[in-house]
Amino acid sequence: MQRSGSAVFVEALGDGVGQPDSYESGFRYIIRQYEEVVVRSLITSFGLEMFIQDRRGGDVDTINTVRDPSVTDYANKRNQRDYENRGEYNPADYHANPEYIRARADVSQRQKAGNLYDAYSGKKLAPNQDVDLDHTISAKEIHDDPGRVLAGISGPELANMETNLNPTHRSVNRSKKAKSASDFSTYLDEQRESRRSEIAELKSKDSLTNAERKRLERLEQLESVDTDRLAVRDRVARREYESRLARTYYTSPKFLKDTARAALKRGTQLGIRQAVGLILAEVWFSVREEFPRIVAKMKADFDIKVFIQGIIQTIKRAFNRVKAKYKEIISAYKQGLLAGYLSSISSTVINIFATTAKNVGRILRESWAAVVESVKILVFNPDNLPFGEMLRAVMKIIATTVSVIIGGLVQEAVGKMNLVPIPGLADVVPIFLGSLVTGIMSVTMLYFLDNSKIVARIVAYANRLKDKYDHALEYYREVHARVVVYAAQLEGIDYETLENEVRALRKLNMKLGAAKDGAELNLVLVQAIKDWGIDMPYSTREEMDAFMNDKDAILII
Repeated sequence: MQRSGSAVFVEALGDGVGQPDSYESGFRYIIRQYEEVVVRSLITSFGLEMFIQDRRGGDVDTINTVRDPSVTDYANKRNQRDYENRGEYNPADYHANPEYIRARADVSQRQKAGNLYDAYSGKKLAPNQDVDLDHTISAKEIHDDPGRVLAGISGPELANMETNLNPTHRSVNRSKKAKSASDFSTYLDEQRESRRSEIAELKSKDSLTNAERKRLERLEQLESVDTDRLAVRDRVARREYESRLARTYYTSPKFLKDTARAALKRGTQLGIRQAVGLILAEVWFSVREEFPRIVAKMKADFDIKVFIQGIIQTIKRAFNRVKAKYKEIISAYKQGLLAGYLSSISSTVINIFATTAKNVGRILRESWAAVVESVKILVFNPDNLPFGEMLRAVMKIIATTVSVIIGGLVQEAVGKMNLVPIPGLADVVPIFLGSLVTGIMSVTMLYFLDNSKIVARIVAYANRLKDKYDHALEYYREVHARVVVYAAQLEGIDYETLENEVRALRKLNMKLGAAKDGAELNLVLVQAIKDWGIDMPYSTREEMDAFMNDKDAILII
């Protein structure tokens, strides 16, 4: 039976029971320190990866992938049925198109006027010469183009765009037939030597039969074709053709719905994978802790009742352990959902331009999962880590993800090599080697990040930087708190009364400034006290002197 990569790797660890103390150092210490990270990574990336079926060309049909002969099926079977039911090619449908008829009439008119030039040779076409209107991209090629069918555009409509209709001598058009510009150019190059030889032979004759004259004209017309000019016409036609397909398909409800549906499906799958992986990891660690104790009790005297009770207790502890981490499980699902959604969108965008291999889907998933987890740590910092430790945590995520990706690439490469052509083992060996590479790289890189003096200095420096920012942040938090309190006080102010008081003070200030001497200044102040209803503790100069000399007196206004 095929085992998951996580099971293979975990079995290699042993049960940790009965080992000498010295064995706890070195590699065993590293395993104990990072077992949780490695096991969880292996469970989610290998053991559960089988439930996420990747497809060459991504999850959504694109114009590029449906044309790619290496992609043997469609992501959406409805699109495949549309292509299979496109119907047989009928030239009459293309020549009956109104745009073709209009363009043909225009060519005839220009030929009669003596200003028609061959699009492929640049030579003027005489009024008495046989002229055809060529589909530079052949109508047959357009009819059978999977990209055209995917976009849902009529073949005659596309074939008879202005940029794709070019006048040329009938001999050229009927020699070109359904060939592409590049194939036709190759054909002309291959026939050049024999064609020139035949032209020279015909011209050397004193007189030619009617058939020989037609043959000579045909050969000379083919010889006059400028392949560079033909290539330019083809590029112009194809640029407009591809642009029309892309604009129509990539803005269509069909494409947008398929993209959204595929992204949601992939996000749900990855979210479930992440959550189930976390649950399985917690169950594994419960069993890992409890099982050696059960075995130790059974060494002296095996008791089936005690053994079953021990198993039941182990299951209960595992269940409680999972319940205690329900928030982490929900968080893992959400992160997986987002990472899966983003990876599917990324895969679709890439496949618009280039066809992705099956393993690219997995690489994108792991990469986006690492990005989402890293952003969570750096932005939200749920564990309140110092800045340097946040960076170290992100580096661990990236290191583990890189290990998983490289392990997956090794697994695929070994699978293609077919090192063990034995049914059953042919699948197990690549999984084992990929898991082994992932495990070794994960442990080594994580140990390095925790024990490297260089990394420790970087983390310490980053922690100090964060301390400076923390102090500044605390200061601005305090300022913000005071502003909030002051703003609350301002809310209770009667602004109309405040404006009246300000006007009164301004008026008093003007009177005080206009006072010519002390007596006039005193009168102004006395009048202000009366106007504002201020109850003074004195009424005469003597009472004021006595009040001012009293150290315990308090002036209340």
